[in-house]
Amino acid sequence: MRTRIRAMPARYPVRATVGAPAERVRKEISHYGTVEPIDDTSCRVEIATDSLGWATFCIGALEAPVVVHGPPEAIAYMRARGRRLTAGTQEPP
Repeated sequence: MRTRIRAMPARYPVRATVGAPAERVRKEISHYGTVEPIDDTSCRVEIATDSLGWATFCIGALEAPVVVHGPPEAIAYMRARGRRLTAGTQEPP
């Protein structure tokens, strides 16, 4: 089943570098994308999806430093989500 899901074309190939070991990241999101080690403390992640919200949720749930490399739509979506979340933590005037 997972193989068929991964083989389906997706609108957004979300790519990121994660500041956590590949083995740990694989345990958390391997059902939803691919994880390749860079070194002992970081890895590359790709989540092919039609939902930028889903990719944002998966990457955000990692609780590790992340740099999103693309596509541009994913970067814009995650920035906007971050601004909304940050605004929601501001003290009322």
